[in-house]
Amino acid sequence: MGANREYKSSVFSLLFSEPDTLRELYGALAGVTLPADIPIRINTLEGALFRNRLNDVSFEIGDTLVVLIEHP
Repeated sequence: MGANREYKSSVFSLLFSEPDTLRELYGALAGVTLPADIPIRINTLEGALFRNRLNDVSFEIGDTLVVLIEHP
């Protein structure tokens, strides 16, 4: 029996659907501490594909676009 990829994807997307969580994630990945007044705009497209990958989470933080996609 294979893994239920839809379940894992929905938990990931739900977890990273809050601006404060995205600020923490970006700060951890970039090795920076971001102030709370940095604007975050979530722009995830439901069911959108990019090179055969689902657009799981997409957001803009300041002037940086971040797209997180699932890797098989």
